[in-house]
Order: sequence, then C-alpha cells, then structure tokens
Amino acid sequence: MGFGALVACSDDAADAPTPTPTPTPEAGLPDTYKAPVDAATADVVTPAPLKPYAAWAVTPQDYNKPGPGGVPPALSFTNKTLRHTMQVSLGGEQIRVRFSNVFGTAPLVVDGAYAALAKMGSEIDAATGKALTVGGKANFTIAVGAEAWSDPVAMTVAANSKVSVGVFVANSTPVSTTHRFGNQTTYIGEGNVLSAATIANLGDGAPPATAASYYWVTGIDVYTREPANVLVLLGDSITDGVGSTPDANHRYGNYLSTLLAADTTKKQVSVINEGLAGNRILSDGAGDSAIKRFDRDVAGQTGVTNAFILLGINDIGFCVLAPPTCKTSAEITGGITTLIGKAKAKGIKVQVATLMPFKGATVFGAPYYDAAAETKRGEVNTFIKALTTTDGIVDLATVMKDPADELLLKTTFDIGDHLHPNDMGYSTLAGAFDLTRLR
Repeated sequence: MGFGALVACSDDAADAPTPTPTPTPEAGLPDTYKAPVDAATADVVTPAPLKPYAAWAVTPQDYNKPGPGGVPPALSFTNKTLRHTMQVSLGGEQIRVRFSNVFGTAPLVVDGAYAALAKMGSEIDAATGKALTVGGKANFTIAVGAEAWSDPVAMTVAANSKVSVGVFVANSTPVSTTHRFGNQTTYIGEGNVLSAATIANLGDGAPPATAASYYWVTGIDVYTREPANVLVLLGDSITDGVGSTPDANHRYGNYLSTLLAADTTKKQVSVINEGLAGNRILSDGAGDSAIKRFDRDVAGQTGVTNAFILLGINDIGFCVLAPPTCKTSAEITGGITTLIGKAKAKGIKVQVATLMPFKGATVFGAPYYDAAAETKRGEVNTFIKALTTTDGIVDLATVMKDPADELLLKTTFDIGDHLHPNDMGYSTLAGAFDLTRLR
C-alpha cells in the first residue's frame, strides 16, 4: 500500500486542527500597517562618491624661451608670496591644485601654498582658507620636468566662482614655468603672507607689486558628486582672451561656461581654457606647438570628454610676419587632421571652428595679412566645413564677419588690430556653440 493511501485513512490526520492564518493587512489590520524595521539593518542611501574634474587650467610656457620681443629679462622671487586668482568653471566640495616645474632647470622648492575663495583685488575670504600640502608636506619640492597635485582640501565652490591660490618661496627662485598672458592680476607680497586677508604692501608701505601672469600653478580640479563633462578649448590668443577686459573673466570660454551653467537641469560641463597667445598648430614659438602639447594640455585634463579646436590663423599670419616659417594650406589642414585623430584616439569628442576674418590685421605693429593669406584662410575653411570626422563645426567665419565686408572682423567686435575680439565679440563667439553637443 502506498503512503498516499495510508495517510488518507489515518484518523490522526483527519482529526488534526486547521492552522490559524497569519494576520495580514487584508485580514483586518490598517492599510498603513508596516512591520517593525530594525534600524541597524535598514537600507541606508549612500551618497555618490566624490570625483575630480578639471575646473580651471592654463598652458605652461617656458619663461626663458625667446619670443617675438626677444629674450625676456631674468626673473626670480625671494621671500615672496604670489597670490593668483582663478575662476573655476565647475562647483563642488573639494579642490586640489596642480603645481608645475615642466620647464624648470632646477628642482622647484615651494615653502608654502594656500587656497581660499577670492574676493576683490588681492582680498580673500580668510574663513575659507586652507593650507595646501603635497604628499602631506607643507614644504615640498617638484623635480625638473615634473608636475605635482596637492592633496585635496575641503572647500565648497560654486560654478564660475573665483578661487585664490598663493605660493610662497623663501629662497631665490628663478621663474621658469609660467603662463605669460594671464589677463588676471597676480599680487606679490613680502614674506609669507599666504593667509593674510589682503596683500597690502611690500613691507615698506609701497603698494604690492603685481603681474599679469601665472607662476608654477597650472590647474585646479574640483571634486563633485554630480557627473560632469569636461570641455577643453585648444587655441591661440583668441582663446587666451587677448583683447578682453583684464580681471573681468570675459574670455569666450568664461562666457561659454556661464551659458552652460545657466541650465541646472542639464549635465554639468566644465570649460577649460588651453589658449596660448601666439600658438600655432605646426610650429613651436610662444610655447609648444598645438600638436606637441595636445597630450598634456587636452588629453591630460582630469575627466576630459570634449575638445574644441580654434587654431590655424597664426600658421597663416606668420607667412606674412616671418616668411621662413610659412606653412602651406595643405600642411595646416594636415595638422588639423592630426589633432582630430589625437582626440579620437583618446575617446574625446571634438569640434573644430572655421577661421575668423582678419583682413588688415597687424601684430606688434607689423602686417599680418595679405591677399595670399586670405586665399589660404579660404582653403582651410573649405576643408574644415567639409570635415566628416568631427562631432561638429562652429562656423566662426560667418558669425564674426562684418556685414559690409565679409573679409573683415565685424567692426563692433574689433579691438582695433582686426584680429582680436573685444568683450562683445567674445560673448558672441560663445553664443555660436550648440550647447546640446557639449553635454
């Protein structure tokens, strides 16, 4: 007999009590009933981790390399604090600072560094100030040819706000690595005044010395929990902001950063300015050529996702200014192709701009334009407009031309040299971007 038949015939099984149902909300408990939760095991929402993104940067230059004006005078600092001001494109909870000795001929000894939110002039918000360390050391040394990041420090910064970074050197320190055209006042104080609210004087009652360059500081990363894109602008003096109002942050990159930050419902985009006055695609001069510096200045930025290339006008203009360095339009377009390839190889989306009108342009009072230069600009722009390997073309040749003469930079945008825009021109240039392509 199978066990099924045996169980069916069992008196014990027949007399077994029916189990009492387990109470449920459907069995009479209120709809709002919730079983008790053990606080120790309850799910906890973990905030997203902080991640660094490039928020400000400049291209390093060799101070001692001869330029159009010849060899610069020797420059060094002894027992001085140099207080720089930077506008960061991205907001966040922490920052770190990059110190550079890439063009140094001796180790760079930094005897103190400091960061704070900046106010007007040399003034900082002292309550936000933080000493910066590298590898836990307040006094640190950077080897020849090297760069070093500071340890992150807590500092709440808003997008497009200003940060001050001070550097103190006690002993005679020759200047080697700099960014010559900062278009922002750097204040120089006597002694270690890193944490002082203002740099009032040099110790003898005289006003503080000032400069318009950045010394040994080439980058700021901001740590944020929100995902962000990083757009790097690779260009020459137009990207560097020549002609814009000093200390006003009216470069086209600043205007573009403001436009992108205006819509807080969209993904954040940090705009990094790697403009270098005098830069050319193919030739060294006022710094390394664009091709040579791409890996460091574009691909080397923390979190880079996008690049924008506005270059070539100096490669053309130097044919007039310095004929022995002249490049053909085929060489220039080949250089643009190389830059695009470098970006694509790194997974960076890249847009390219057509070259703006520059009829009648002069540099240092010397002619920078002729009919051959115009022909070459037309050939380069035709090539750019036909590109199919980019993620977009920004047609600045059309946006920035004068209605009365398309070969001229628009009169109301021109600072007077027929090459560089004014603040209005830079604002218009920023407005030419399709912001949806950058997010």
